[in-house]
Amino acid sequence: MTHYLAAEIQNNTLMRKSALSVLQGYNIREPPVNVYQILTDQEVQVDFLPFRNSRLEGLYLRNITGSGIAVNSNHPRPKQRFTAAHELKHHLHDVPDDGTQLPPCLSNARTHIERKANAFAAELLMPPTMFQAVIDELGELLTITTLSAVFHVSYEATVYRLNTLRYIGDGQITKFLSSTYRREDGQTAYQNRQNGNGRIAKIRVPAVQAALGFIDGGRYCNNCGALLINNQWNVCPECSTNL
Repeated sequence: MTHYLAAEIQNNTLMRKSALSVLQGYNIREPPVNVYQILTDQEVQVDFLPFRNSRLEGLYLRNITGSGIAVNSNHPRPKQRFTAAHELKHHLHDVPDDGTQLPPCLSNARTHIERKANAFAAELLMPPTMFQAVIDELGELLTITTLSAVFHVSYEATVYRLNTLRYIGDGQITKFLSSTYRREDGQTAYQNRQNGNGRIAKIRVPAVQAALGFIDGGRYCNNCGALLINNQWNVCPECSTNL
């Protein structure tokens, strides 16, 4: 067990360095991280397909014609974004130039390569310094629901990230994932949006403003209606549509 934990810590450290390198390379300093923009810039084609197998999250393939990923369109968009980040790790690190196809990415996969890809996705979409900055920015308005909305990730992914970064202990995961707590957390987030005008007005991070329903104007994706926080994006961060 000690050897396993040491290996996991080493993997997470390597994935954190890799994700940080990507973020720095694209000068990404605030959430949400537009993984579809990164994939487009990497010349990786993104397709959304309605896989019949609900456990099938995504596929990555590289051949002589180029690179591409397929994401399960039956999954919620936050989960699709995590899958896309997972597949980005495969593109950057795992597929040899001879075009060998990786096995399909299935939910709850526990292989070494899949655990590393999940770690990379979490590090890319919720980098530690950015995560802490948003928590500080939210202050008393902090909820898991709002934190998820800021980073455009699922509630579940946010809970596990809070655990990985040691904001919550291992024994608290079940509590925060329970339907009762999640419902109460969502209600608190809604109340904050309705009653926190004084505090919200002091917030400066656009993604946090948007998550709290306090943003004036802005562009929206014609395909999915997502708010486009960054004027330099030419790919939607939610559905990968060219803008």
